[in-house]
Amino acid sequence: MGWDLAINLAASFIAFLAGWFFRTSVKRRRELRPASRVWKLNPSLPTSIVTGDGPVIDVTDYMTQTVWPAEYAAATEVSLYLARVFGCRMDRICTAERFPKDKALEGNLIVIGGPVRNEVFRALAERIRLPYSFSGFDLIRADDKHTFSARISNGKVDRDIGLVVLAQNPFNQKARLVMLAGCRVFGSLAAARSVVDPLIEETCARLTGGDSACLVVEVDVIDQYIARPRVVDCIPLSRSLHMERLDPPGSGDALPL
Repeated sequence: MGWDLAINLAASFIAFLAGWFFRTSVKRRRELRPASRVWKLNPSLPTSIVTGDGPVIDVTDYMTQTVWPAEYAAATEVSLYLARVFGCRMDRICTAERFPKDKALEGNLIVIGGPVRNEVFRALAERIRLPYSFSGFDLIRADDKHTFSARISNGKVDRDIGLVVLAQNPFNQKARLVMLAGCRVFGSLAAARSVVDPLIEETCARLTGGDSACLVVEVDVIDQYIARPRVVDCIPLSRSLHMERLDPPGSGDALPL
């Protein structure tokens, strides 16, 4: 009887391990499938996060460059997500002002912040024919001039707009470019929320024309916290129509912005 009990316990334990392994494998595949398609990072290249430039402040007689809080939060959430899902280590996280304008531009780039505060965003946007553009605090769709705007109530932003650009790096076609920008204070963070769990599944579903696209994300702002991020518009990017081909820089050549 004791031997039968031991066999039953061993069989139950093996069945438990098999079930756990199967559930873990399924969960992992479900997690990786949308993440791999949306991010599409080249693992053989360095990956950098470049935020916009915050105000320069005087700290004990030393002028230092700061980062806007929402962009800092976006960089943190993205880097933690990529580390958890892909085991990806960021080679560089810095502001646009401190980002080297050399061969670092040929790696995987995650650019956070729009054209007003991020010169790297401006440089890349000039080389990609985006179907959206910023005009002041508004985002304009190029084909019909439709305007996406943040909403301000009682002097506070209670709805914001983010722009996500998923494309090939124009400085290196083998590298990935992800740009996360916004109309107001919380737009960049809203854009970042669309490329991490759980909204990344909806973002992946929108990529019907390939793995390069621009998406518009809308988010509610409640007491300085963002809620209910949702993708409200998406336009695929065609490399032949929207991207300029650039010869890679020679070794040591600077890429002026």
